[in-house]
Amino acid sequence: MTEAVLGWQAVIFITILISGRYFKAVTIFWFIWTLTQIFVFWLSALQFFTVFISAAIAGNLYGRPKKDASGNVLEPNPEHDEEPNINASAEQQSQEDNKFGIFGHIVGWGLVALFWATIVIF
Repeated sequence: MTEAVLGWQAVIFITILISGRYFKAVTIFWFIWTLTQIFVFWLSALQFFTVFISAAIAGNLYGRPKKDASGNVLEPNPEHDEEPNINASAEQQSQEDNKFGIFGHIVGWGLVALFWATIVIF
């Protein structure tokens, strides 16, 4: 049983990490799923911990870049660390946000289907 519990936590961890810029929606999904499907305290505490840690890591990976007052993305200039270099476009950032592409979308829609299936079945 321990292997199954740890395996399920790994599934949660991986789905949040590969969800790209949609990690907040996937995190909310797992939070709601945990509230509605797990009734044992220690299992729900473990799962909430896994969701929290995964979301924190994903937030660091996919968090939005800093912008100046006019909305331009600021990137550090390696030659002058104090002065920002404004040269990144929104499209570039969008491509970097979702590094897993279509695979992330498939996982996201699979989670939506899993959520509704569990609600309908139970």
